[in-house]
Amino acid sequence: MFNSSILDVAIGLVFVYLLLGLICTTVNEWISQRFKLRASTLKQGIQALLHAPEDSAVVIEEFYSHPLIRTLALPGSHPAYMDPRTFALAIMDILSKGASDAQTAEARFEAIKHCIANELPDSQFRTSLQILLSSSGNSLETFGKRLETWFDSSMDRVSGWYKNKVQIITAIVAVIVTIFVNADTLSIAHKLMVFPVIRDQIVKSAEGTRSVAPITPTQEAELAAISGWSDEFRAFNKLERCHNKNLCCPGQSASGCDDPSFPGLEFLKSMTSGVFYTWLWNIIPGHLVGWFVTAIAASLGAPFWFDILNRFMNVRAAGANPREKNPPPATA
Repeated sequence: MFNSSILDVAIGLVFVYLLLGLICTTVNEWISQRFKLRASTLKQGIQALLHAPEDSAVVIEEFYSHPLIRTLALPGSHPAYMDPRTFALAIMDILSKGASDAQTAEARFEAIKHCIANELPDSQFRTSLQILLSSSGNSLETFGKRLETWFDSSMDRVSGWYKNKVQIITAIVAVIVTIFVNADTLSIAHKLMVFPVIRDQIVKSAEGTRSVAPITPTQEAELAAISGWSDEFRAFNKLERCHNKNLCCPGQSASGCDDPSFPGLEFLKSMTSGVFYTWLWNIIPGHLVGWFVTAIAASLGAPFWFDILNRFMNVRAAGANPREKNPPPATA
Protein backbone atom coordinates (compact mmCIF):
# COMPACT_ATOMS: atom_id res chain seq x y z
CA MET A 1 0.00 0.00 0.00
CA PHE A 2 2.62 2.50 1.14
CA ASN A 3 5.13 1.61 -1.61
CA SER A 4 2.65 2.01 -4.43
CA SER A 5 3.51 3.89 -7.58
CA ILE A 6 0.97 6.59 -6.68
CA LEU A 7 2.89 7.40 -3.49
CA ASP A 8 6.15 7.49 -5.45
CA VAL A 9 4.60 9.88 -7.96
CA ALA A 10 3.49 12.13 -5.10
CA ILE A 11 7.01 12.04 -3.65
CA GLY A 12 8.42 12.92 -7.06
CA LEU A 13 6.09 15.89 -7.40
CA VAL A 14 6.93 17.14 -3.91
CA PHE A 15 10.64 16.78 -4.71
CA VAL A 16 10.17 18.85 -7.87
CA TYR A 17 8.31 21.51 -5.89
CA LEU A 18 11.17 21.52 -3.38
CA LEU A 19 13.74 22.12 -6.11
CA LEU A 20 11.67 24.90 -7.68
CA GLY A 21 11.12 26.41 -4.24
CA LEU A 22 14.89 26.49 -3.73
CA ILE A 23 15.30 28.33 -7.03
CA CYS A 24 12.61 30.84 -6.06
CA THR A 25 14.20 31.35 -2.63
CA THR A 26 17.60 32.00 -4.19
CA VAL A 27 16.18 34.49 -6.69
CA ASN A 28 14.16 36.18 -3.95
CA GLU A 29 17.22 36.59 -1.78
CA TRP A 30 19.16 38.07 -4.68
CA ILE A 31 16.35 40.55 -5.40
CA SER A 32 16.11 41.52 -1.72
CA GLN A 33 19.84 42.21 -1.55
CA ARG A 34 20.06 43.90 -4.94
CA PHE A 35 17.23 46.34 -4.23
CA LYS A 36 17.83 46.52 -0.45
CA LEU A 37 14.22 45.65 0.36
CA ARG A 38 14.87 45.09 4.05
CA ALA A 39 16.59 48.44 4.51
CA SER A 40 13.96 50.35 2.53
CA THR A 41 11.09 48.68 4.39
CA LEU A 42 12.74 49.43 7.75
CA LYS A 43 13.13 53.07 6.72
CA GLN A 44 9.43 53.25 5.81
CA GLY A 45 8.59 51.89 9.26
CA ILE A 46 10.80 54.41 11.02
CA GLN A 47 9.34 57.23 8.90
CA ALA A 48 5.90 56.21 10.09
CA LEU A 49 7.17 55.92 13.66
CA LEU A 50 8.86 59.34 13.69
CA HIS A 51 6.05 61.03 11.82
CA ALA A 52 6.61 64.76 12.25
CA PRO A 53 6.70 67.95 10.12
CA GLU A 54 9.89 68.79 8.27
CA ASP A 55 10.81 71.57 10.73
CA SER A 56 10.74 69.15 13.68
CA ALA A 57 13.82 68.72 15.82
CA VAL A 58 13.67 65.00 15.07
CA VAL A 59 13.53 64.13 11.36
CA ILE A 60 14.57 61.06 9.43
CA GLU A 61 17.78 62.66 8.17
CA GLU A 62 18.88 63.58 11.67
CA PHE A 63 18.03 60.13 12.97
CA TYR A 64 19.91 58.27 10.23
CA SER A 65 22.90 60.59 10.54
CA HIS A 66 23.26 59.80 14.25
CA PRO A 67 26.53 57.93 14.97
CA LEU A 68 24.75 54.99 16.59
CA ILE A 69 22.61 54.47 13.48
CA ARG A 70 25.23 55.35 10.87
CA THR A 71 27.57 52.61 12.11
CA LEU A 72 24.92 49.92 11.47
CA ALA A 73 25.38 50.06 7.69
CA LEU A 74 27.98 50.77 5.05
CA PRO A 75 28.57 54.40 4.08
CA GLY A 76 25.81 55.70 1.83
CA SER A 77 23.32 53.00 2.78
CA HIS A 78 20.71 52.42 5.48
CA PRO A 79 20.70 49.53 7.98
CA ALA A 80 18.55 46.50 7.27
CA TYR A 81 18.20 45.68 10.96
CA MET A 82 18.09 47.83 14.06
CA ASP A 83 18.20 46.80 17.70
CA PRO A 84 15.45 48.32 19.90
CA ARG A 85 18.07 49.48 22.42
CA THR A 86 20.04 51.27 19.71
CA PHE A 87 16.88 53.01 18.51
CA ALA A 88 16.01 54.13 22.04
CA LEU A 89 19.51 55.44 22.77
CA ALA A 90 19.61 57.41 19.51
CA ILE A 91 16.20 59.00 20.12
CA MET A 92 17.07 59.94 23.71
CA ASP A 93 20.38 61.44 22.61
CA ILE A 94 18.68 63.52 19.92
CA LEU A 95 15.98 64.71 22.33
CA SER A 96 18.52 65.61 25.01
CA LYS A 97 20.56 67.56 22.45
CA GLY A 98 23.51 65.20 22.77
CA ALA A 99 23.99 65.73 26.48
CA SER A 100 27.10 63.94 27.66
CA ASP A 101 26.99 60.86 29.86
CA ALA A 102 28.66 62.91 32.57
CA GLN A 103 25.30 64.54 33.34
CA THR A 104 23.02 62.88 35.81
CA ALA A 105 20.10 60.79 34.60
CA GLU A 106 17.70 63.29 36.12
CA ALA A 107 19.26 66.17 34.16
CA ARG A 108 19.07 64.25 30.90
CA PHE A 109 15.45 63.32 31.62
CA GLU A 110 14.58 66.97 32.23
CA ALA A 111 16.30 67.96 28.98
CA ILE A 112 14.22 65.38 27.10
CA LYS A 113 11.02 66.62 28.74
CA HIS A 114 11.86 70.21 27.84
CA CYS A 115 12.57 69.28 24.20
CA ILE A 116 9.30 67.37 23.85
CA ALA A 117 7.21 70.09 25.51
CA ASN A 118 8.77 73.19 23.97
CA GLU A 119 10.75 72.36 20.84
CA LEU A 120 8.79 69.65 19.08
CA PRO A 121 5.85 70.91 17.03
CA ASP A 122 2.42 69.39 17.46
CA SER A 123 2.55 66.00 15.74
CA GLN A 124 1.86 62.32 16.20
CA PHE A 125 5.47 61.82 17.20
CA ARG A 126 5.22 64.40 19.96
CA THR A 127 1.95 62.92 21.22
CA SER A 128 3.48 59.43 21.32
CA LEU A 129 6.51 60.67 23.27
CA GLN A 130 4.30 62.48 25.77
CA ILE A 131 2.37 59.26 26.40
CA LEU A 132 5.62 57.36 26.91
CA LEU A 133 6.87 60.08 29.28
CA SER A 134 3.74 60.00 31.38
CA SER A 135 4.12 56.26 31.94
CA SER A 136 7.85 56.35 32.73
CA GLY A 137 7.58 57.69 36.29
CA ASN A 138 10.29 60.37 35.83
CA SER A 139 12.85 57.63 35.19
CA LEU A 140 15.23 57.88 32.25
CA GLU A 141 15.77 54.13 32.26
CA THR A 142 12.04 53.44 32.23
CA PHE A 143 11.56 55.93 29.41
CA GLY A 144 14.20 54.07 27.41
CA LYS A 145 12.38 50.78 28.03
CA ARG A 146 9.14 52.37 26.83
CA LEU A 147 10.88 53.51 23.65
CA GLU A 148 12.18 49.98 23.06
CA THR A 149 8.72 48.49 23.52
CA TRP A 150 7.23 51.11 21.20
CA PHE A 151 9.83 50.29 18.56
CA ASP A 152 9.26 46.53 18.90
CA SER A 153 5.50 46.82 18.49
CA SER A 154 5.94 48.99 15.41
CA MET A 155 8.44 46.58 13.86
CA ASP A 156 5.82 43.82 13.96
CA ARG A 157 3.83 45.91 11.49
CA VAL A 158 6.95 46.55 9.40
CA SER A 159 7.62 42.80 9.27
CA GLY A 160 4.13 42.39 7.83
CA TRP A 161 4.91 44.98 5.15
CA TYR A 162 8.09 43.15 4.22
CA LYS A 163 6.34 39.76 4.07
CA ASN A 164 3.69 41.19 1.76
CA LYS A 165 6.39 42.52 -0.58
CA VAL A 166 8.21 39.18 -0.54
CA GLN A 167 5.01 37.25 -1.21
CA ILE A 168 4.28 39.35 -4.28
CA ILE A 169 7.85 38.96 -5.54
CA THR A 170 7.76 35.22 -4.79
CA ALA A 171 4.57 34.77 -6.81
CA ILE A 172 6.07 36.61 -9.80
CA VAL A 173 9.35 34.70 -9.55
CA ALA A 174 7.49 31.38 -9.23
CA VAL A 175 5.54 32.05 -12.44
CA ILE A 176 8.72 33.03 -14.34
CA VAL A 177 10.70 30.02 -13.07
CA THR A 178 7.82 27.64 -13.80
CA ILE A 179 7.49 28.77 -17.40
CA PHE A 180 11.27 29.03 -17.88
CA VAL A 181 11.83 25.37 -16.96
CA ASN A 182 8.41 24.32 -18.33
CA ALA A 183 7.48 22.63 -15.06
CA ASP A 184 3.97 21.47 -15.88
CA THR A 185 2.59 19.50 -12.92
CA LEU A 186 0.27 17.41 -15.09
CA SER A 187 3.02 16.56 -17.56
CA ILE A 188 5.50 15.75 -14.78
CA ALA A 189 2.99 13.50 -13.02
CA HIS A 190 2.32 11.69 -16.29
CA LYS A 191 6.03 11.12 -16.92
CA LEU A 192 6.57 9.88 -13.38
CA MET A 193 3.70 7.43 -13.77
CA VAL A 194 4.70 6.17 -17.23
CA PHE A 195 8.48 5.95 -16.76
CA PRO A 196 9.24 3.91 -13.60
CA VAL A 197 13.02 4.24 -14.08
CA ILE A 198 12.86 8.04 -13.82
CA ARG A 199 10.39 7.77 -10.95
CA ASP A 200 12.63 5.41 -8.97
CA GLN A 201 15.68 7.60 -9.54
CA ILE A 202 13.90 10.71 -8.31
CA VAL A 203 12.51 8.91 -5.26
CA LYS A 204 16.04 7.73 -4.40
CA SER A 205 17.31 11.28 -4.72
CA ALA A 206 14.46 12.51 -2.54
CA GLU A 207 15.37 9.93 0.10
CA GLY A 208 18.90 11.37 0.20
CA THR A 209 17.67 14.92 0.76
CA ARG A 210 18.36 15.74 4.39
CA SER A 211 18.25 19.54 4.41
CA VAL A 212 17.13 22.56 2.41
CA ALA A 213 20.44 23.03 0.58
CA PRO A 214 21.39 24.47 -2.83
CA ILE A 215 20.52 22.34 -5.84
CA THR A 216 23.21 19.85 -6.86
CA PRO A 217 24.10 19.07 -10.50
CA THR A 218 22.48 15.65 -10.11
CA GLN A 219 19.23 17.23 -8.99
CA GLU A 220 19.40 19.66 -11.92
CA ALA A 221 19.70 16.71 -14.31
CA GLU A 222 16.76 14.94 -12.68
CA LEU A 223 14.63 18.07 -12.89
CA ALA A 224 15.56 18.44 -16.57
CA ALA A 225 14.58 14.80 -17.21
CA ILE A 226 10.90 15.44 -16.37
CA SER A 227 10.59 19.09 -17.40
CA GLY A 228 12.10 21.38 -20.00
CA TRP A 229 11.13 22.39 -23.52
CA SER A 230 12.45 19.45 -25.55
CA ASP A 231 9.03 18.19 -26.66
CA GLU A 232 7.84 21.71 -27.45
CA PHE A 233 10.98 22.52 -29.45
CA ARG A 234 10.55 19.27 -31.36
CA ALA A 235 7.05 20.42 -32.34
CA PHE A 236 8.38 23.85 -33.27
CA ASN A 237 11.10 22.43 -35.51
CA LYS A 238 8.50 20.36 -37.36
CA LEU A 239 6.28 23.40 -37.90
CA GLU A 240 9.19 25.56 -38.98
CA ARG A 241 10.46 23.03 -41.52
CA CYS A 242 6.99 22.47 -42.90
CA HIS A 243 6.65 26.21 -43.33
CA ASN A 244 9.98 26.36 -45.17
CA LYS A 245 8.82 23.51 -47.43
CA ASN A 246 11.67 21.22 -46.46
CA LEU A 247 9.42 18.18 -46.83
CA CYS A 248 9.27 17.69 -43.08
CA CYS A 249 5.54 17.17 -42.95
CA PRO A 250 3.48 14.20 -41.71
CA GLY A 251 4.27 11.07 -43.70
CA GLN A 252 7.58 12.46 -44.94
CA SER A 253 11.03 12.48 -43.42
CA ALA A 254 13.87 14.92 -43.28
CA SER A 255 16.84 15.36 -41.02
CA GLY A 256 16.26 17.55 -38.01
CA CYS A 257 12.47 17.21 -37.90
CA ASP A 258 12.61 15.56 -34.47
CA ASP A 259 15.28 17.89 -33.13
CA PRO A 260 14.48 18.59 -29.43
CA SER A 261 17.08 21.36 -29.09
CA PHE A 262 16.51 25.09 -29.01
CA PRO A 263 15.90 26.32 -32.59
CA GLY A 264 18.25 29.28 -32.18
CA LEU A 265 17.84 32.18 -34.59
CA GLU A 266 15.02 30.37 -36.36
CA PHE A 267 12.99 30.89 -33.20
CA LEU A 268 13.32 34.67 -33.50
CA LYS A 269 12.77 34.69 -37.26
CA SER A 270 9.56 32.74 -36.84
CA MET A 271 7.95 35.69 -35.04
CA THR A 272 7.50 37.43 -38.39
CA SER A 273 6.48 34.32 -40.32
CA GLY A 274 3.54 33.29 -38.15
CA VAL A 275 5.01 29.91 -37.15
CA PHE A 276 5.82 31.21 -33.68
CA TYR A 277 2.22 32.18 -32.95
CA THR A 278 0.89 28.92 -34.39
CA TRP A 279 3.25 27.06 -32.12
CA LEU A 280 2.18 29.07 -29.06
CA TRP A 281 -1.49 28.54 -29.91
CA ASN A 282 -0.92 24.79 -29.89
CA ILE A 283 1.21 24.39 -26.74
CA ILE A 284 0.10 27.07 -24.26
CA PRO A 285 -3.49 25.87 -23.66
CA GLY A 286 -2.20 22.45 -22.76
CA HIS A 287 0.22 23.84 -20.15
CA LEU A 288 -1.79 26.59 -18.46
CA VAL A 289 -3.37 24.41 -15.76
CA GLY A 290 -0.11 22.58 -15.03
CA TRP A 291 1.88 25.82 -14.92
CA PHE A 292 -0.68 27.39 -12.60
CA VAL A 293 -0.51 24.48 -10.13
CA THR A 294 3.30 24.42 -10.22
CA ALA A 295 3.63 28.18 -9.72
CA ILE A 296 1.37 28.09 -6.66
CA ALA A 297 3.30 25.13 -5.24
CA ALA A 298 6.72 26.73 -5.85
CA SER A 299 5.60 30.00 -4.24
CA LEU A 300 5.00 28.14 -0.95
CA GLY A 301 8.75 27.92 -0.49
CA ALA A 302 11.36 25.20 -0.05
CA PRO A 303 10.95 24.78 3.76
CA PHE A 304 7.27 23.96 3.34
CA TRP A 305 7.92 21.23 0.76
CA PHE A 306 10.88 19.89 2.71
CA ASP A 307 8.56 19.20 5.66
CA ILE A 308 5.99 17.59 3.35
CA LEU A 309 8.71 15.46 1.75
CA ASN A 310 9.86 14.20 5.14
CA ARG A 311 6.31 13.21 6.04
CA PHE A 312 5.87 11.31 2.79
CA MET A 313 9.18 9.57 3.36
CA ASN A 314 8.12 8.57 6.87
CA VAL A 315 4.92 7.09 5.48
CA ARG A 316 6.81 5.28 2.73
CA ALA A 317 9.36 3.87 5.18
CA ALA A 318 6.67 2.65 7.56
CA GLY A 319 5.68 -0.17 5.23
CA ALA A 320 2.41 -1.98 5.26
CA ASN A 321 0.40 -2.50 8.39
CA PRO A 322 1.14 -5.99 9.87
CA ARG A 323 -2.60 -6.65 10.08
CA GLU A 324 -2.82 -5.96 6.34
CA LYS A 325 -0.03 -8.45 5.59
CA ASN A 326 -1.43 -11.14 7.91
CA PRO A 327 -5.12 -10.45 8.44
CA PRO A 328 -6.70 -12.26 11.40
CA PRO A 329 -8.77 -15.33 10.53
CA ALA A 330 -12.41 -14.64 9.93
CA THR A 331 -14.67 -15.57 12.76
CA ALA A 332 -17.54 -17.90 12.22
